[in-house]
Amino acid sequence: MAEPSVEKFTTTFINVFKEIKVAVESIKVDERKCRILVNQCTVLIDALMYGSLDLQTRTGADFASKLEKCLTRLKDKTLAWSVLSPWKSFWRQNEICHGIEDFTQELHVMAMFYTNTRLEYGRQQQEYAGQQLEAIRQQHEVLQQQQ
Repeated sequence: MAEPSVEKFTTTFINVFKEIKVAVESIKVDERKCRILVNQCTVLIDALMYGSLDLQTRTGADFASKLEKCLTRLKDKTLAWSVLSPWKSFWRQNEICHGIEDFTQELHVMAMFYTNTRLEYGRQQQEYAGQQLEAIRQQHEVLQQQQ
């Protein structure tokens, strides 16, 4: 079975995001919340593109899979909301507003999780580098004592 690639997920995320953005622009309820939702999507996708998502780890692959499912659900909802007439949008505005808020919160939580995961990974890398330097220093001391 082929390993998932960052490029595949990034391309998928960007394509789905484009559909979401177009749909959100057509939603006739609370434009401010819609902009916040689009901004949250942008922040998360930027973090993934520039944060080098490691799909070789279980955490990275699980995260990418969950994000893909979330964005797909969001796309489906925003497409449905975007085709509502102004009258139907008015009658369903509470549902739409709550849905937008829920998705915005879900994406925010995912962005925070991803950021924390990247910070933890960076901390582990620094710790490992420190251990390597200490091992080299100890080897150097042993070699000096042998001379």
